[in-house]
Amino acid sequence: MEATVVQSAAVRGTGGEFVPLSPAETSLDRIQKILQEGLTLEGGDPNALDIWYYMEGDQPLELPILSLSWPIDQPYQWAGAESKQ
Repeated sequence: MEATVVQSAAVRGTGGEFVPLSPAETSLDRIQKILQEGLTLEGGDPNALDIWYYMEGDQPLELPILSLSWPIDQPYQWAGAESKQ
């Protein structure tokens, strides 16, 4: 019998509690990391490589179901999202 391990991403909140990350945040962060690590030369710092996300027609990345968007003139960071509510 094989055991199934389910991983859930979380961060420590300001009060010390663990706050689960949304699947969207986890996905965008992972894509960012994969690109940074894949495009950084040997000995370089992957975190120094900025990644921009945008949509067709040079439009800001938007996740309407979460009412979030990210400015097109700044590198991606989940915390940089703007609320569309």
